[in-house]
Amino acid sequence: ITMNLAAFYYKRLGKRVLLIDMDPQSNLSTALIKPRLVREGGLFGIGVSTKRLEVLEPLRQTGKSIVGLLTQAISIAEDSSHSFDLPDYIHSQASASNNATFDIVAGDFELSKMAISTQASDLDKATRGFERFIGQCRTEYDIVLIDMNPSHSHTSRCGLSVATHVLSPVRPDMFSIQGLDHLAEIERQDDLTVKEREQLIVINDPREDRDRHVRAKIEQSLYSKRLLPSELAFSKYFSISPGKSTKEGLDWLPAFGNWGSNPSPARKSLSKVATDIADRVGMNS
Repeated sequence: ITMNLAAFYYKRLGKRVLLIDMDPQSNLSTALIKPRLVREGGLFGIGVSTKRLEVLEPLRQTGKSIVGLLTQAISIAEDSSHSFDLPDYIHSQASASNNATFDIVAGDFELSKMAISTQASDLDKATRGFERFIGQCRTEYDIVLIDMNPSHSHTSRCGLSVATHVLSPVRPDMFSIQGLDHLAEIERQDDLTVKEREQLIVINDPREDRDRHVRAKIEQSLYSKRLLPSELAFSKYFSISPGKSTKEGLDWLPAFGNWGSNPSPARKSLSKVATDIADRVGMNS
């Protein structure tokens, strides 16, 4: 969902978009940052070979990842005169002539190990330094989307500490309200600092709620004002398959390509959800 929203804002609305992969599994980065195909050798087109150059792993090895970013955040947290050199941590995926950008801070499998092995005082520094990083990014980007894992961890606390909005995708089943209650309890326990943060709830795959019982239940709860009117329809185009993830460029994303006069149901669904979110976060104002 994070990836497809970001692609829509970049491609369809021409926005400057930054993705931050704070999920230790790094699925977002694995899907987007693919090896590059380079043609080598040959004279006059004879004997040309194609070589795959890895991109994601070198980024991690050189510290151009979320772990490198948080390591730097710890080191400069106590010195307000220091700032981040953003290109040291941000990988550019695409840019357009209208100044739109599609950038990412790459995920790193070492993130979970960092959270376990780092002292509590340094974890607090990481949060403060990360807040400074986001502050710089707000002057360079129209929207910053942080992809986090659903569990409670220091990583998720870092993300929540800077978020102005939290998007909660809800599968329409009997556990929906329970999950929303759990997130609310996490925020109460952590006493997170951004008081104006607003939760946005989107129904993900409404096929499971054909009679709209779950939507009605949420509309009658304390979460009613947070529920988006649009819903993200199920579509194979939103999933990541090996065939898609090995294609060159980003044209395999639903937001890309020629939509024509009658876009597919998947694209219409994405457009409605993305537009509703943009309105709620003030991106279109």
